[in-house]
Amino acid sequence: MKRFLLLAALLVSAALSASCDQETNLSVVPDVDMFTFGPDGGEFDVVVFSNGHWKATCSDESISFTPDSADFTAPMHVKVGPNRNNFTKSVRITLVSKLNNISRTARIAVTQECGPFLTAASTEETIGRESGAARFSVNSNYPWHLVGITLDGAPYDGEAEFEPATGGPNRTDVALLPIPENTTGRTRTFRITLALTEYPAVTLVLTVQQEA
Repeated sequence: MKRFLLLAALLVSAALSASCDQETNLSVVPDVDMFTFGPDGGEFDVVVFSNGHWKATCSDESISFTPDSADFTAPMHVKVGPNRNNFTKSVRITLVSKLNNISRTARIAVTQECGPFLTAASTEETIGRESGAARFSVNSNYPWHLVGITLDGAPYDGEAEFEPATGGPNRTDVALLPIPENTTGRTRTFRITLALTEYPAVTLVLTVQQEA
């Protein structure tokens, strides 16, 4: 009987020791922890090494992964969607492995470049009938230039007064169009078209309404 009790105690002790060792040695490690993509996104595979159950999460909805959890070491396929922002974004995929009250965390960094952009703080301005000027703050990540200006749909002969006629990259340019007094007796509309020099399909239209 004593021998039986001693054997049982040894088995319980061994089980507890094994459980403690597993908690102490709990780990989760990706085989690659950093990826870089262009604006269109892409896919990659990563192996998550773990001796316990792990789960992956990411706050960016354009990033998905399969599977998002597994027991022990397993491969994970990650898809990165297009970057619709006008800035390079950096996000992290978080891997968490838990056992009882113990947890381990690892992260995969994903950096994604933005595509070419040409924007303005405001694209529409309204001025009175008196002579004045319209101002626009223009931002871009590539050089831009003036394509043309129209007045009520026709080419505007004061185009040369638009300053600056070129701008960028990676800065804010204050574009200015002097506008003479409106003597037509009706509201008129100026439209200023800008485009990226290296990406002419990327355009920006600025509109100025002048009151009658």
